[in-house]
Amino acid sequence: MRYLRAISPAIIGTSMVVFQPLSVKALSPVEVGKIAEEITVLINYKDNSGNGSGVIINKEGNSYTVFTAAHVVATPNLEYEIIAPDKQRYQVNYNTVKKLPNQIDLAILKFTSNNNYKVATIGDSNSSQKGTPAYLSGFPKTNRAINKS
Repeated sequence: MRYLRAISPAIIGTSMVVFQPLSVKALSPVEVGKIAEEITVLINYKDNSGNGSGVIINKEGNSYTVFTAAHVVATPNLEYEIIAPDKQRYQVNYNTVKKLPNQIDLAILKFTSNNNYKVATIGDSNSSQKGTPAYLSGFPKTNRAINKS
């Protein structure tokens, strides 16, 4: 009986620790920028007519899936290449490009590499509160948002 009296506070104390909500610490803009640099790719048009951005969202074996805007990969007869965060270039097989239906400006595509690239962590937008900062990363056209010197 004395054993039960001694262990009860220990169980209650442990239960309180286990069930305490974890505090969430927001990342700084610098930390967010570092993550963005590791998961953002440049989607280049080999005929030099332009480029776009994408984010690595999945890896299976040596095949990576990239999420982008559908208008970035809208022209089937162009040759596209992925320029990874380490500046390595990968040919895009246009057969891997899948656009979302109903004119939603989103698409996925794939590239293959033996290199190990970071993959974005997909969150739950339903758990975000109104007013929560959101960050966007990519490669804007020169003179559109950022001037290159």
